[in-house]
Amino acid sequence: MLAVLKGFGLGYAVVTAAALGFLLPDTLSVWAPEVSALDLVVQTLLPALGALTVGRVLFQDVPTRGAEAFLLLPVSRQRVAHAVTFRASLSVFNLAPLAFAVPFAVRTVRGASGDAAAVGFVVGVMALVAVSHFAVVVWKTRLGTAPGETVAVVGAALAGTMAVVLALGGLLGPQAVLTILIVAAIAVTLGAYAHRSVVESLYLDPPTRTAAPTERRATTGFERPGVRAFIDLEWRLIRRTRFPRGIALNALALTLAISVYVFGWNDAAPTALLLLASTGTFAISAGQFALPFASGHYDRLLSLPGALRAFVVAKLAMGVGSTLVLGAVQLAIALVLAPDALADLGGAVLFCAGVLAPVAVLGSTLGPKPLDVQDKFMGSPRIQSLPPQILLAVAGTVAVALFLFLGSAGGLAATAAVGAFGVVALPLWAHVIETRLLRQRHAFALRFRSVL
Repeated sequence: MLAVLKGFGLGYAVVTAAALGFLLPDTLSVWAPEVSALDLVVQTLLPALGALTVGRVLFQDVPTRGAEAFLLLPVSRQRVAHAVTFRASLSVFNLAPLAFAVPFAVRTVRGASGDAAAVGFVVGVMALVAVSHFAVVVWKTRLGTAPGETVAVVGAALAGTMAVVLALGGLLGPQAVLTILIVAAIAVTLGAYAHRSVVESLYLDPPTRTAAPTERRATTGFERPGVRAFIDLEWRLIRRTRFPRGIALNALALTLAISVYVFGWNDAAPTALLLLASTGTFAISAGQFALPFASGHYDRLLSLPGALRAFVVAKLAMGVGSTLVLGAVQLAIALVLAPDALADLGGAVLFCAGVLAPVAVLGSTLGPKPLDVQDKFMGSPRIQSLPPQILLAVAGTVAVALFLFLGSAGGLAATAAVGAFGVVALPLWAHVIETRLLRQRHAFALRFRSVL
């Protein structure tokens, strides 16, 4: 049933994109006669590429986990990697842009610039979509094992593509052929690297590093329970395990991308409302996995006196602390690009620290799924739990409603006040979460043991 719904959604998106590509000139002639459809598409090409890439990071899956069963069969990993790559390419993020580009090129570009320009436009859009697709494949399959290399490769590919398009005048400029050739070369090179990343991600038993003697003697939350010890354990998870490290790097990347857009180009939506999506990226992403991260040693957590309270306080401290750290990063960007937006940033930090961070930790206790912190793959439905996402959506809707009913200034003041109240009430948040863990401890233990 789920596959049927996904197929229907994909078909609907493709048909809608194709209709928009064909009817865009007619639509603009009615609603905005002074706007040229061709100029509009050319000007929004790079912003659309950035939005497409961010959407892929959040929602597109690379189905390497589903291919694990084939690794026990006499099937070449190359063939499995080809199958994974092909299946990942059948994404709405690939098909919808192409469905828009083809009718738009046939009707609009061909009429304005000729057949060659229309063909070049379609090929250029295919190359841009391929760069975005392969960048996210590399990001999701290699980030946990080689974070520095992954950030460098993906950043260089995306920055190089955008620089080429800007410097050479775009897909319909005087040097369109050279632009398309260079972007296509970047796409082919990145595609080869992405294929290698997929192949390497299919190895189930990567080599492990032997801990140094000082690391073996270090105290963790499960040797001497306490808030500080559990925070130390959280840092170890981020530094040494794939999934938490991937969450941290994704959060930093999203924060930087959204902040640059909000402070540099946003003129429409309230700044503070948009910043809510970037200031609490780590608190939201990691917070909803607070309990699943402990699923492999949940029994040990229950057996230590006072460990649950320290565990909850440590998770809240990490959520609030990460919000302050990302807020400091955004402060540096704001001082350069938009010094008048500091009040908006302060309101966003307060709301994320006092509401979104504790709500995410509370959400991790709603239908938690067991999770291997060494998991290579992010965004898999096997580890995503819907209840915490619904709870976070409700919390975000509160902020949106405040801005809608009170306006920009009133919404900012209201969200800041709600956030400040949430920060003051953090001990109450900790008590509520601890109480839920105590009441449901046997149900959670049974849920986690059932998959061991």
